[in-house]
Amino acid sequence: METIEMTPIEETPKPTLPMLELEIKFYLQKTAENVVEIGKRLILAKEMVEHGEWQNWLENNFNLSQNSAGRFMQIANRFGDMSKRQNSALMQNLNATQLIAMLALPAGEEEKFIAEKSAEGTPVEDMTVKKLREEIKEWKARAEKAEENFKGCEVALNMKEQQWEYLGEQYETLQKTYHEESARMGRVMEEHADLLEEKEQLSDEVAELKNKLANRATVEVPPADYAQLKTENAELKSTTENLQKEIKELQERPIEVTTEYPADYESTKKQLAELKDKESKLQIKLENVNKLKTLFSTVSTFVNTVDLADAVQFLCEKDFTMFKIKMNMLESLCAKLKSYTPSN
Repeated sequence: METIEMTPIEETPKPTLPMLELEIKFYLQKTAENVVEIGKRLILAKEMVEHGEWQNWLENNFNLSQNSAGRFMQIANRFGDMSKRQNSALMQNLNATQLIAMLALPAGEEEKFIAEKSAEGTPVEDMTVKKLREEIKEWKARAEKAEENFKGCEVALNMKEQQWEYLGEQYETLQKTYHEESARMGRVMEEHADLLEEKEQLSDEVAELKNKLANRATVEVPPADYAQLKTENAELKSTTENLQKEIKELQERPIEVTTEYPADYESTKKQLAELKDKESKLQIKLENVNKLKTLFSTVSTFVNTVDLADAVQFLCEKDFTMFKIKMNMLESLCAKLKSYTPSN
């Protein structure tokens, strides 16, 4: 029987419809590698067949259904480029039904699927169509799961990238804060050095103020008549004690009722009035002396309280208000001592 060699359609001039019919019948007798050529010619023929005559043309010439022709054309569109490559496992080893089953795989994954199954020891060309469909279904399920895992990894990666971006922003913020705080610390150290210098100056001022305070305390003296007042106070105390003794004796002496006054009644009455007047005057002097003693004690106590520690504390705290108040009080008390005038 004479063998007819067919030339690939890309290498022939524009075919006619009768020529396409002849070539399709030729390739229908071949294996899977020619299915692509059938699909290519069916695609061209469909453009030439009159509208509405496609189904009749297929049945009359090839006894093909429209669905079968559609699969051939789908294979041509899907695997047409692979048929041009030599040593293509897809084109060399599969039959037509296996090639049709391979349409269920995602585009571009066919040779990868064939290589994996060959590595597992279950070549695709040795599988039945049913087995091949089951393997493709399982492979697609794994691929979908892997895709889901990949998407999950992408989501996790995006989250990590967002976290990294957030941490980067936080780092920049902290770095900026660190530089600001470092600058502030430098200013604080400069202020601290200034304060130490100022403290030394204030210590000198405190020493000077202490000397002035000591000199002021020694200059102030009691009034000139202080000794006289002290003597009068002693006399008044003695007289008061005598009067109290006499009053007690008079209170203890029994009262003698008589209708006649004693001979010395008038002189005694006069003497008693003089004693009461003298007692009143002595009492006034005693009050003046007590006031003077209280005032002098207040001055002495205040001078003792205004010591170096208070002055240092007031000056180091830069608060001269209380120190000035005490100094003013001391000046006021000393002025009262100078201007003191005893009551008559």
